[in-house]
Amino acid sequence: MISYVLLIAVAIAMSITVFAWLRLIANVQPIISCEESTQLVVESVRCIDEVNSKLLEVVVKNNGRFSVNGFILSVAEAPHRAATSSLVPLSSSEAIATVPGRYTFAQPLLPGQSLETFFTNSYRSSTGVSSVDFVIYGVRLQPFILSEGNLVVCEAGVLEQSISPCDLR
Repeated sequence: MISYVLLIAVAIAMSITVFAWLRLIANVQPIISCEESTQLVVESVRCIDEVNSKLLEVVVKNNGRFSVNGFILSVAEAPHRAATSSLVPLSSSEAIATVPGRYTFAQPLLPGQSLETFFTNSYRSSTGVSSVDFVIYGVRLQPFILSEGNLVVCEAGVLEQSISPCDLR
């Protein structure tokens, strides 16, 4: 009888030790991702040609069920091509860093809300930031959220849309 009790005690002690060791080695952290129904839609896109500057205005609406902190925008340089060029945004706040292709909202965009966003006629190229020397035929929009200071891109919320040609040259 004592041998059975010792055998069970040793088995429990070994299982606890193996569990603790595997937990330490695996260092499993939860995956941070967007909720499934996080989605932005493009309500309108238009070119603004002012005296001193040319801008791309994109009106976005949060069509999902969760708040969004911003989006990544890229534009297509030809019809029926993938959008790969990242325009420089006009930031909604001086406290927000300007990153080509990434528009961060001053306040999270709540479900059902719309917002006008503006992008300059500069884009990120392989040599740095250059002025746009092409016509824009399409946009690609991908929402993101900020979780504990980390940018989390919503892979399921990608939207690609053709637009009427927009010349920012």
